[in-house]
This record gives sequence, C-alpha cells and structure tokens, in this order.
Amino acid sequence: MTYSLEELKQLQATGKTRIDWKRVDALTDADIEAAAQSDPDAPPTDRAFWREAVPVVPGETERISLENP
Repeated sequence: MTYSLEELKQLQATGKTRIDWKRVDALTDADIEAAAQSDPDAPPTDRAFWREAVPVVPGETERISLENP
C-alpha cells in the first residue's frame, strides 16, 4: 500500500497511523543503538568496510508496464 505525502500527513494528524509515537519518542540513543546492533539483517560496519566500499551510480531506468494488452 502506498500513500501520498498529503495522505500521510492526514493520517498522522488524525492519529490513524499504526506507529506508537510515544514509544518512539521514549527511546534513548542507547535503546536505538542496542536495537541496531541486535538486528541480524543489518550487521554493523566499521571503517575498514567503508574504506573498501565502491560507490555505484545507478544507470537510467526504463519504465515498463505490466498491463494486459
């Protein structure tokens, strides 16, 4: 599901999002760091990782349509 910026603003203004903002606001930097460190899908990186990283500039994209003819 996707929302436009205006739709997201309206959802937030009316409190109809599923995000518990009080809980988010209560997180400390230590809480956020601990959550990041324990995430198996996002291992921490160090200076060596970034020293060896190679920037990649994406090429042009091609728009395709999946509609039935």
